[in-house]
Amino acid sequence: MIQSSLDRFAVISQERKTIPSDHLVYLTPSPLQPAVSRFDGYQPVLVLSDINVAWADRDWYLRRQDIVYLDPRLVSLLVKRGIARAMEVR
Repeated sequence: MIQSSLDRFAVISQERKTIPSDHLVYLTPSPLQPAVSRFDGYQPVLVLSDINVAWADRDWYLRRQDIVYLDPRLVSLLVKRGIARAMEVR
């Protein structure tokens, strides 16, 4: 049920989705990066407060396992505003 809802948000223009606080997202190195099996080169980002996003363009989208990939420009803005925090990559 959850997965089908998430897939729907990825393709319907102007649909809105709330990313809850304490949700880990991944900053993609390129806007249209396909799903990956390894996360080398990806920056994990922790969302600190609930945010609503519109799935209006293909720069950010959802994939399997409820992992959210966000556009680098959006993540930069969220970090500057204190809404997200970049996590240390080990």
